[in-house]
Amino acid sequence: MTKDIGEAQSLSGKEFSMAEFEKYFKVKGMEGHYIKTSLFYQKSGINWYNSQQEAGGYYFSVKSVERKSQRGYVCESFTMFEGFKVMLVPADSRRSKKLAAQAELKAEEQALFYAKKACEQKGWELEDGVALDKQEVRAYEAVN
Repeated sequence: MTKDIGEAQSLSGKEFSMAEFEKYFKVKGMEGHYIKTSLFYQKSGINWYNSQQEAGGYYFSVKSVERKSQRGYVCESFTMFEGFKVMLVPADSRRSKKLAAQAELKAEEQALFYAKKACEQKGWELEDGVALDKQEVRAYEAVN
């Protein structure tokens, strides 16, 4: 059985896929609003938005999203070009399982810090500082 190129064995021993590394932080006083953090790999090259050269590596993305549940479906919306990304681990030449695992650990450590920073930029506050993964967000939305 082959693995997706985005998967890696984390240092903690569990299977890890960067597509699965998403954490949501609830925004205080704003129902359905979250700060979403995620991890992704980017090749080096020119950024099409600002025409600047960017190094390749594992990046951490932070943006605000609004989630709504209707008829059993969840719609997640966000504003284009809002939020920011931070390089966690440089990897110019190619993806690496070892570097992906390092990026996962750094992302886990820094998720709350960057979520708070995103809230400060918008003048918001996090509800309780507890990160929710996709399943926890779906369970919360089903109850409320």
